[in-house]
Amino acid sequence: MRKQLSIGGDVARRFFELLDPDHDEFFFATGDDNEERAKEARNAKKPAWVDHRRGSMDAQLAWLNQQSATAGSVRPIKTSIAK
Repeated sequence: MRKQLSIGGDVARRFFELLDPDHDEFFFATGDDNEERAKEARNAKKPAWVDHRRGSMDAQLAWLNQQSATAGSVRPIKTSIAK
């Protein structure tokens, strides 16, 4: 089993600054990386995303690390809220 890594605030902050320097809030969505469960969810017309949050990386870092360790996939999606 692969060990999940937890990302620290400084590294994550830098990533988001590089991702989009004009925005400080993002929409974060988590999904299941297991293709079989994802297929079953689609067939049952259930949402593909398990959970979602909107806000700054600092406000969401603990949740992001927890979701990454348990839910599988976490993706940031830029919002339209500029700094």
